Amino acid sequence: MATIPDFDNEKQIIEYYQSLQQEYQSIQQKIVEIESDLREHELVVTALADMDDSRRCYRLVGGVMVERTVGQVVPAVEKNKAGIEDLIEKMGQQLDIKGTMIKAVQEKYNIRFRDSRAAQQADVGAASSQSDTRSGVLA
Repeated sequence: MATIPDFDNEKQIIEYYQSLQQEYQSIQQKIVEIESDLREHELVVTALADMDDSRRCYRLVGGVMVERTVGQVVPAVEKNKAGIEDLIEKMGQQLDIKGTMIKAVQEKYNIRFRDSRAAQQADVGAASSQSDTRSGVLA
């Protein structure tokens, strides 16, 4: 795991923390996209499983439609599927590392988030205490 750098001011800490969060979110989004590709590959393998190996089928390779047989396409799709599964696993590990780094930064620099409900109640409480201190007669 990468070490957490020391910063001179609060602004640098916030920028670093936000960049970690953005990287974390981009990895999450990429995993979702890749999982979608994996589901498509699984669908193709399932659809072609019951077909005759000599049957013609078409496969999109690099933006070009190529005619092949089911027997040629299924192993290639399964190989790609295995590669996608490995990629998802590696990206999941990267996601775990980023999450650990984010938690470490939170602990090192005591980063906390104000709960929106607690913040609203504090604001309402402050407003009501101000109105209590201003006692006056309304005409």
